[in-house]
Amino acid sequence: MSNTVKRVVSAIVIVAIVIACLLQGEKVSLGLVFIFGFLVVDELFVNFFRKPRIHVQYVLAQATFSAPYIYLNFMDKAPDLSGILINLALFIDILLLFFLLRDKKESSFFEYMSDKIPLFAGLFSLVFFMGLSSLFHYQKFKSLFAVLILITGGMDSGAWIVGKNFGKHKLMPTVSPNKTIEGFFGGIFFATLLAAPAWHFLIKPVTVPFCFAIAALAAISQLGDLVQSKLKRQFNLKDSSSLIPGHGGVYDRLDSILFVSPFFAITLSYFYY
Repeated sequence: MSNTVKRVVSAIVIVAIVIACLLQGEKVSLGLVFIFGFLVVDELFVNFFRKPRIHVQYVLAQATFSAPYIYLNFMDKAPDLSGILINLALFIDILLLFFLLRDKKESSFFEYMSDKIPLFAGLFSLVFFMGLSSLFHYQKFKSLFAVLILITGGMDSGAWIVGKNFGKHKLMPTVSPNKTIEGFFGGIFFATLLAAPAWHFLIKPVTVPFCFAIAALAAISQLGDLVQSKLKRQFNLKDSSSLIPGHGGVYDRLDSILFVSPFFAITLSYFYY
């Protein structure tokens, strides 16, 4: 089976699972997000940090993610505490952007954290998955999730189409050689073109400020993809794992969504109500 066929089949299976869980409702959807989070912790701990699964630190890392996630999503939503975690995700995003954009220097922060505090994998995953899971507590969570997917998917697809046909200027060649400036702005246009009508028809009338918000979120999602690319280069990885045939790991598929999710959560506080 060729790699292209593997990618297509894997994508169909993943989409089918996600849609099935969304149709089952909030709790099942949150359960699927939990499984994804558990797998991302595993990928970070084992493949990025190169620590063994059979170890007390692995259990602690998974518990650092699992216990707060389950408590805040299934037992006591505690919006104040959830908000703190989402704001922490925003702060980490800013640090990651600094890590991405700094002048050709490699940060030793992640190696230090992986060596000294392996359960950092659990905390890192927790704050971003709390940003994602916050969407599923809204009444129109299916529509909100669809808009988020259109933003990130539109950005990726648009950047690829425009970059392949018109791209001449490299965006960040030392991080991701194939991404171009033309593709970057093309992706923003595609994401806005797809997500704005979806918001208008599925949620509420779209406004010009929200269109600018979509454009900003699309750009942020692309930066999230670049952050993960640089992290993988620093840890000498091609993919976060080989779990999904043709696609790599769960973190490979969710990097943009996780990176932009706290920004999306904050955006909803201004535009949803």
